[in-house]
Amino acid sequence: MEYTPEQIENRLNSLPADIKQAMSEVDTTTAILNVGKKNGLHVDQMGELLYCVGLVMLGLEHSQRFADIIIEKVGVSPEQAEVITADINNEVFLKLRESIKKIHEQHSSQNTEIDNRPLAEKMNPFEQKHEGEVLDKDKILAEIENPENIIENKVSTPSVNINVQIPVIEPPMPAEPFKMNIMESKLGGVTKLPMQEKKVEESGVKIDPYREPIE
Repeated sequence: MEYTPEQIENRLNSLPADIKQAMSEVDTTTAILNVGKKNGLHVDQMGELLYCVGLVMLGLEHSQRFADIIIEKVGVSPEQAEVITADINNEVFLKLRESIKKIHEQHSSQNTEIDNRPLAEKMNPFEQKHEGEVLDKDKILAEIENPENIIENKVSTPSVNINVQIPVIEPPMPAEPFKMNIMESKLGGVTKLPMQEKKVEESGVKIDPYREPIE
């Protein structure tokens, strides 16, 4: 299990004096590193071993699970984990056995909440109170007898004032009437010429008035 820095800091602040002193002493760190060297751990594995020992000393993990923890965190085999656990118990945990035991007992009692109320009170739904709410027996009975009132009382539509500004839309300009004669549309700007009278001669032969007629 992973723990946040806040959780670790809170546990450090609540530790007994001898545990705090042991965690800050160089001898404790040296003893753990010597166990790591003895069992052929690498530098990064020794760092994980220090972390696992610290979790037990803080009471965040139980010493009975120490072998499983280092298998997961340190990355050793079950057989090697048993050997390392025995060495850590002899070099570190046994010296602080009573203090570590008290830490686990203290946090176990805090995490276990015992309800000492009478059974009748536990079974009575009317005595249950939610945060910020006091239940009314008569009101609950009325809602049970008339369930339709529950919807009316519990569900309410909030009134919301919404100001909507409707934009003023100007009426569209009337469309230009469609001209049926396309040519008139194309020639609309041309001035029409006045019609000229044209005399049509009845005959295509011109008569000379000074010439004598031929008989």
